[in-house]
Amino acid sequence: QEGRWQDQITIDISSADLAHLLLSVKETYEALAKKYGESQLWQTITQQLGQKARTIIAKTYATVYRIRK
Repeated sequence: QEGRWQDQITIDISSADLAHLLLSVKETYEALAKKYGESQLWQTITQQLGQKARTIIAKTYATVYRIRK
């Protein structure tokens, strides 16, 4: 079946994992490094986030193609 879908998922995430997620994206890393400096960036971000777990909502997209031979 062909088609496109959009959905969303809700994820409970720890502050440490959220920091990993934020710092894994080059543009976000560069923006945070510019704001806080690269020295001890990990510690600064995790301190800013605190110990409280967060809930994030992520939109997901999918497209299915049928290949005809």
